[in-house]
Amino acid sequence: MSKGRLPAGARRAHDGDDGWGLGPGAVARIGANTRPTALGRFALLGSRGIRWLGGFAGLAAVACSADARIELEPRALIGPAVRAPHAIDFATASSGLSDAAGHPTGFSAILPATRAATYFPARVRVDSAARELLLSPAGGAVSNNASAMGLPVVLTSARSRVETTLVEPALGAGAGERAGLWFGASDDNYIELAVASSVDGPVLRALMEEDGTMGVPITRRVQLPVDAVRLTLELQPSERVVRAYASVGATGSEQPLATFESVPDAWFDRDRAGLMDGDANPRGLVGLFASAGARPTELPALTHRFRGFEVGSAGSATDLQLAFGHWQRGAANPLPVGLANAAAATLGGKLYVVGGSGATSAERTLFIYDPGTEAWQAGPVLPETFPPVTSPALLAHRGALIVLGGLVAGSASATRKVIAFDPATSTWTSLAALPVGLGAAVAQAIGDDLYVAGGLDGTSSHAELWVMRAGSNAWSPAAAMSSARHGAASAVIDGRLFVFGGTVEGGAALAIAEVYDPRSNEWTALAPLPAPVSFAAAAAARGRAVVLAAETGAAAGNSAAAPVWSYDVGADAWSVLPSGPRPRSGAAAAWRGDAVYVLGGAGVDGAVDVLRLE
Repeated sequence: MSKGRLPAGARRAHDGDDGWGLGPGAVARIGANTRPTALGRFALLGSRGIRWLGGFAGLAAVACSADARIELEPRALIGPAVRAPHAIDFATASSGLSDAAGHPTGFSAILPATRAATYFPARVRVDSAARELLLSPAGGAVSNNASAMGLPVVLTSARSRVETTLVEPALGAGAGERAGLWFGASDDNYIELAVASSVDGPVLRALMEEDGTMGVPITRRVQLPVDAVRLTLELQPSERVVRAYASVGATGSEQPLATFESVPDAWFDRDRAGLMDGDANPRGLVGLFASAGARPTELPALTHRFRGFEVGSAGSATDLQLAFGHWQRGAANPLPVGLANAAAATLGGKLYVVGGSGATSAERTLFIYDPGTEAWQAGPVLPETFPPVTSPALLAHRGALIVLGGLVAGSASATRKVIAFDPATSTWTSLAALPVGLGAAVAQAIGDDLYVAGGLDGTSSHAELWVMRAGSNAWSPAAAMSSARHGAASAVIDGRLFVFGGTVEGGAALAIAEVYDPRSNEWTALAPLPAPVSFAAAAAARGRAVVLAAETGAAAGNSAAAPVWSYDVGADAWSVLPSGPRPRSGAAAAWRGDAVYVLGGAGVDGAVDVLRLE
């Protein structure tokens, strides 16, 4: 396209304007190689025009009629990256995409689309007096909407936070209308966090779509009307993790909604994706969007009001002082039955509990908790070939739940059996049996390999470590732990297996902590726990291990307290965190987002308490 030539569909603006506008139904198509010099001075400075994006390759924003639009090829909307901290004040923004009246929005990018991203200036309005950006979508997917607009951001911090506030969120018709934040690479590869209108009412909604396949949305009900909802996406490039948070009401506290793991590297590094030039720092695309979903066309368009857009550093995962907001006693509905010595895991945003003993017998039903609906449901029972057990090991791996071993109810033995549950088909499948029957063992996945350490065969504790390599469906030995134990806690951090405490035959609890490195096949001793502990729960949180003690003291079974400790991997040191609301022995625990659910245990009748990070 040569200088001074009109783009397809453009017409000369009214007399006195220095630039071009779009007539009714017109389309201006701008490609990846278009440069400002090729467009000439498409800078409509009058009330009917929109400004040229000075210094930004490839776009002169245009507005005249409501249905005029600009279509841009996938590489056309990648401009200069900003660095945190960076904030957009819609009252003072002086550059970027412009609205229908020519007011700059401060955003310099559109979420790239498979064929052509579309920008509708007439559906965007900057309200400088209110310091707000107003989006009024007319339907379609995120990338084809009024404004999946954003910024390229240099991610120089271990954790970066992207935030905005929705003012008096619009109440839709239950047709999927939504507005919020996005992060991603294209309309087929993105994460969104929004206030949405569902058939069941308004919800907070987070989801991830990868290569055109949309994951199951994670939702939480929200009461509207409300004065404001604060939305936050936290990006961790080194861990390939994105976390979603929301606070409801101007004075509401921030609560975690979802955690997305194994996010593709290219989403964090647009240079790697071949869409940017520049330094070696990873760059991500982040922004705002609004969608009308399937809103009937006879209804008036909703207007979504955004106030502010900030990108800031959340600190380094290595030097962050882990802090917790508070324990919430009875925050979730109790288990359908009281269970002790069950196992729990998180998969697809839901909590799964298997095994354990009730008031009279071992439980064979798989229980499933959906935090979005706050309801438990009974899943399928264990296969007839799998005995009723207490203290099984349970882990989530590649979309399946894997149950490993367990102490056989009513006998002094442990089972060798290993089974996998597929939530998509609600079916069980047998895997290779363990070399020896084990209950109260440690089980974790590291990459594509499964590890089982320690455990009780019914009469004796074990120190062996067994590994099932990817695709082998067979167990092989690895280096054993320093001492035999069962009832230990474990977590995986930086591809290494951390094991904490446990007990040995005879009931003596241990304060031992050690870590296994699969690369060297070696165990290394760590700073001991603050007190001997057994049958605790542990998980990785923000680069640290958090241990929730259940039975402390020299003798297993002492549960007079419910301490919580944090282990700093870099410093090899422990710190004390807020204690749990009630002591319990034989509880199960599972992490979801930045919260740990502690479920059941002896003497608490299936109660569920929640520990939330700030």
